[in-house]
Amino acid sequence: MDDNDGNMGEDLMPVLSDDESEELFEEDVEEIIVLPQNLDGLEQNDSDDDQDIQEEIASPSSPVKDDSEFIFKKHTGPVFCCALDPINGNLAVTGGEDEKAYVWVTQTGEVVFECEGHKDSVTFVAFSHDGKYLATGDISGYIQVWKVATKTRIMVQVGSDMAWMQWHHGTRALLYGQCNGDVFMWKVGSSQEENDSRFKLFVGYNVGTDCAVVMPDGRSIHH
Repeated sequence: MDDNDGNMGEDLMPVLSDDESEELFEEDVEEIIVLPQNLDGLEQNDSDDDQDIQEEIASPSSPVKDDSEFIFKKHTGPVFCCALDPINGNLAVTGGEDEKAYVWVTQTGEVVFECEGHKDSVTFVAFSHDGKYLATGDISGYIQVWKVATKTRIMVQVGSDMAWMQWHHGTRALLYGQCNGDVFMWKVGSSQEENDSRFKLFVGYNVGTDCAVVMPDGRSIHH
């Protein structure tokens, strides 16, 4: 046997260029799909599994524990915002999609008064730092300020596209931000008359903000 016989296998193997290899791979390789032998049985098993999961969700092994002492059910739609009286927490205010805001007693659910006048979903509610005043605002930018003790509205401000609203933490200054980045600050009861107010405008240059915070020094705000 010739010494070159040992290399015969290698010599017989075709040498393919890169282009020929790609052509072979693309044209000659067939896709093989393996189907289960019993499709009906597989579909039936999947259906049974889905039904078991749905039954588990509908019928949990143990009931959900309700630790609430009272449920306030005055609203007829989703509730978007809430706040507690900062002094003793006896009063709560809630606002919702039903265009209403209610002030109510946390222990009993008794409605103290309804904040009437909103024409859109109430999305912001907040008590002043001393709990004596309340601000309610809807998504259209219609803001009302109420004196809690007398249950009366003392101020109305009409803006547009409200993004956020909050009180200053040390004085009766109400801040309100619009979607275009402009910020208004109202000094509630800035004179002898409670319904008199002064305001300042901080231009936002069309850069929108979603929230803001009054810094601890009380002299600056980040938004």
